[in-house]
Amino acid sequence: MKERKLNRRDFLRLSAAAATGAIMAACAPATPEVVEVEKEVPVEKVKKETVVVEKEVAKPKETIELDYSFSFAVGGVPDMKRLCEVYSEENPYVDIKPLYIAERYYEQLEMRAAAGDLPDAIYCADENFPYYVEQGLYRNLQPYVEQYREELDMDDFIPITLKMFRWSPEIKVYGKGDYYALPFSGGPILWYYNKAVFEDAGVEPPPDQGWDWDMNDFLELCKKLVKVDEAGNMLRGAFPLPGWIYPMPFIRTMGGRYLTEDKKKCAMSTPESVKAIQFFMDLRHKYRVVPLSTEFAGIGSTDLFREGKIAMNITGPWWLPTLRAIPKDVLDFDLLHFPKNPETGERIVRSTYDGITIGKGSRYPDAAWEFVMYIVDPKNQPIVARADEHSLSCRISALESSFIHPEERPEHQEVFIDSQPYWGLQPITEYWPEMWTIIDKYWEKMVLEKIQMDVGEATAKICEGVDYLLEHGELPAKY
Repeated sequence: MKERKLNRRDFLRLSAAAATGAIMAACAPATPEVVEVEKEVPVEKVKKETVVVEKEVAKPKETIELDYSFSFAVGGVPDMKRLCEVYSEENPYVDIKPLYIAERYYEQLEMRAAAGDLPDAIYCADENFPYYVEQGLYRNLQPYVEQYREELDMDDFIPITLKMFRWSPEIKVYGKGDYYALPFSGGPILWYYNKAVFEDAGVEPPPDQGWDWDMNDFLELCKKLVKVDEAGNMLRGAFPLPGWIYPMPFIRTMGGRYLTEDKKKCAMSTPESVKAIQFFMDLRHKYRVVPLSTEFAGIGSTDLFREGKIAMNITGPWWLPTLRAIPKDVLDFDLLHFPKNPETGERIVRSTYDGITIGKGSRYPDAAWEFVMYIVDPKNQPIVARADEHSLSCRISALESSFIHPEERPEHQEVFIDSQPYWGLQPITEYWPEMWTIIDKYWEKMVLEKIQMDVGEATAKICEGVDYLLEHGELPAKY
């Protein structure tokens, strides 16, 4: 799940850098509203309190076993397993058993919950986080957070990442309430661009990696990148039209919203939202800077990008391992910020993080909490972020040490870090999958060139369905 930039990385605390080398060596193997932007930039700091811990977590006399379930890309599994081994070596009274679940991860957790056998520590995603809190899979971590606030150094977490794992069963508003998990790694979605394509089109990338450009600049750039034949068939598009949740930066940046502030009603049919969504649809239907559904059909975004059939693509840091596996003489690429709204100067992008929590019903919650703190500890974040598809750390002090690799492409990796001020929350509710079932049905009708459903009509249908869902807790009958 990438857009960033404060000015510049002055706010980053590098105090954890010295400790990073030690953990990297120890963990080396043996032979990835409403998109709501957080307005508190510069980042809001959590007020520190002096916490008196009455007693330390009791150390059992005999070794106990803790299960840690996770689901990562295959390449990150050895790193996470090794981290568990190191923890067990450093804490002889605990034996962490890594439980890698490659497929149907949440289905497996639900089955274990039904059997009363949830793992002690659990990897969790932000999108379905409220649902599984409501289902009783995750333990409320608020008492632990309050007791260990000083030791956790809450000021060192990127503030928006903490909001991704807060929920209140009473008010049911994502980003508020108690902590049921803590973040460990993730990121926003940003622009990747193919350097060779830009050169072929005679186009210079925007100055300062696009820190100051706006949507008007972006559209003009896209027009210059497109190449068509004499019959008007597209030979190269500016970028592939993103589907599912990836249009969020366009909609939010241009003034649209998905849900009302209290997350109780759909907001996609407001005049501001209709205007923003119309801009997105015009990228295909009016300006023709993106391919039609029939153009380049069946070719994945990585192949399109490598072969120069698209100049740019919008996605997160989790795409980096795939692109870095392609030789530089075949593909050289770099990063750009998401453009601003030309009228307001604001921009908002989707950001998403993974988290870690304790399974409700764990026999050893105190010991599991110690492992949670180990995972989010800045000194261990380089390994955790690398395992999680080379994502960004949740820690300000570990952002550079865990993500910036000067020997690796792209040249301007810091764009992901610098975009932090305009990261936004996703429009998450406990009915996330159902909400997107409704949105996708009419989104496709707006996007497809043979239908081009009127944006006002389509968004009215979307809001009719989403409002019913949020009120009744189930999809309308026709879905």
